[in-house]
Amino acid sequence: MRGQRRRAWHVRRTSVPTPTGQQRWDRAYQLLLQWAIYGRVSTSHQVDHETIEQQLGRLSAHVHAHAAEGWSLDPAHVFRDGG
Repeated sequence: MRGQRRRAWHVRRTSVPTPTGQQRWDRAYQLLLQWAIYGRVSTSHQVDHETIEQQLGRLSAHVHAHAAEGWSLDPAHVFRDGG
């Protein structure tokens, strides 16, 4: 083995695991994703018992409940359809 150099391998250890490709893709998707909500009353029962504002309120609350996961709702993305 004359003339050959020995190679030393160094392993870098971190306390935080590096994300997998899927985890990186999921995070990029979350950053690009935007939410919109759509409220509509289409039956006479809904007109009498459930307003569009009630529907939109529940949908908005659901989006806000997931704010820690990166969900956000732009008011321009709230759509109302009177039926």
